[in-house]
Amino acid sequence: MTKFPIFLLAALAAIVLACSQSALLAQSADRSGQNPEMRMYTIGHVEVTPDAKAAGLFQGIVGTGPNPPDPGDWPCYGGGPNCSSVAVGGLVIGQPQPVVSHLCNGCAEIFYTFQTTTSSGTADISITVVQDGVTIFSNGYSFPGIPAESIQIITTGVAFNSSAKIGAATIEVTTTIGKKKVTGKAAIYLD
Repeated sequence: MTKFPIFLLAALAAIVLACSQSALLAQSADRSGQNPEMRMYTIGHVEVTPDAKAAGLFQGIVGTGPNPPDPGDWPCYGGGPNCSSVAVGGLVIGQPQPVVSHLCNGCAEIFYTFQTTTSSGTADISITVVQDGVTIFSNGYSFPGIPAESIQIITTGVAFNSSAKIGAATIEVTTTIGKKKVTGKAAIYLD
């Protein structure tokens, strides 16, 4: 049996990790006629001791913010492309902006994070904004190849349908990987 030098295995692992850092980009199916892009980035990896009782999938932050001035300005994470000034473990997002115009058609983005411990595989993503029981925005997509022990951020542009009006609304995000499912919510106000 041929021995494979450990440094070559480490180099191969580094290449695989670097390739997994690239953004997964998808055009998603929004039934309201709008079709904003949805992006997912692996922004970190964490080593955990698997706990058979733990969920394996955990919800992080949920919010809205302005679109980046230039594509690639955010989300920006330590070790990511074009992010040399961000320390490893850091994350730059648009300034949280929970008040958004009810006439928004590409004026902002929704972002959220989740972390996997033991869950891996295809992540089915669903993002909705509901106001007075009416869905005024929905977007979703399936992203394959989500590794265990990773932290992900998802962003999507916002384009409310004609039912949006001034008043309170709720963002709801759902991530499903295999049989594991997490949901997060954020209250916003449409002006």
